[in-house]
Amino acid sequence: MLHLVSYISRLAADVQRIRPMIRFNRRAVIKNLRYLSAPLLLGMCSTLAFAGLGPGELFITNYELDSVTVYSRTATSAVTPLRTIRTGLSSPYSVVVDQLNNEVYVSNNCRDSTCGGFFGSVEVYDLNANYPNDTPKRTITGTATKLFHCTGMSYDVLRQELYVANDDSDTIAVFPRTANGNVTPSRTIVGLATELGGPTGVIFDLFHDEVLVLSKAGLITVYPRTSNGNVSPVRSIAGSLTEFNQPNGMDLDLLRDEIVVANAEANSILAFPRTATGNVAPTRILQGSSTGLCIPTGVVVDPINNDILVANSGLEASCGQGTALYRRPAGGNESPLRTLTLPVGSGPVTVAQTLISFN
Repeated sequence: MLHLVSYISRLAADVQRIRPMIRFNRRAVIKNLRYLSAPLLLGMCSTLAFAGLGPGELFITNYELDSVTVYSRTATSAVTPLRTIRTGLSSPYSVVVDQLNNEVYVSNNCRDSTCGGFFGSVEVYDLNANYPNDTPKRTITGTATKLFHCTGMSYDVLRQELYVANDDSDTIAVFPRTANGNVTPSRTIVGLATELGGPTGVIFDLFHDEVLVLSKAGLITVYPRTSNGNVSPVRSIAGSLTEFNQPNGMDLDLLRDEIVVANAEANSILAFPRTATGNVAPTRILQGSSTGLCIPTGVVVDPINNDILVANSGLEASCGQGTALYRRPAGGNESPLRTLTLPVGSGPVTVAQTLISFN
């Protein structure tokens, strides 16, 4: 494992050095991303994480059960989780897996203000944490953090920065990976000019040096990585043609140069060109009775296995709760390749995936 981590670290440094070339000829770089190693591509460019040796794992946030459950990546039907994280969780919303540092980051939405009297926190656990041996290693919380009903998260592995979306305060807060306690964010995207409207998803795009934010009000806004304060987006997707209806989660498909969105209230998955702007229609829609979609709130694109993984929350609905896997690029009334069924009342919101594991 140490050899793999060292190798990936060197690859990350190489990406930093070739950034000028990426800016000069992005089309060629994106076209050839398929030839990069799976760890480099997935660990830096999407909500996927990576591990080593083994089938990989799914990390699922269970909003209603105040837990994160871990399954084999290829698990199907109703199975017992491999591990469970409970300590310190209150309405967990998003999960990020950092295999370089053997850590798991979980955002607490804190629906009942049970996060030490505050309304939001980020809990950091050991990668192999399993209740009751799951005491958080670090906790970001307190008035200085400006965390308020935290939702989506994303991680910049090169700069080791964590991006946290805050639903009720319409902000994106950025922290160093090692932040702990009542700390001030390094940067905050906040203010009327940002156009944020209940942000639920955030993605850091390493190869284009941008931050993409999905708001449940029905828009995607894009900012330069270094944005701080009351900044306007460089482009946005919004309007009646988008078919947004309480969009909740998103991921990037860099090989197809697309944004993929979990459109909760419409029971659909939408795809847009990454550079789309304005009132534009999706280029592809996954929707229909055969899809089994049930209030989808999280989505992960896996270009290595050519799959799209969806978290079905089933919140306020009578349909199933769990995950569904589709062949990428999914569209139309397509049936899932496999499904994972969770206990009734789980309320899964988001899912992170590792491709291979060290177990």
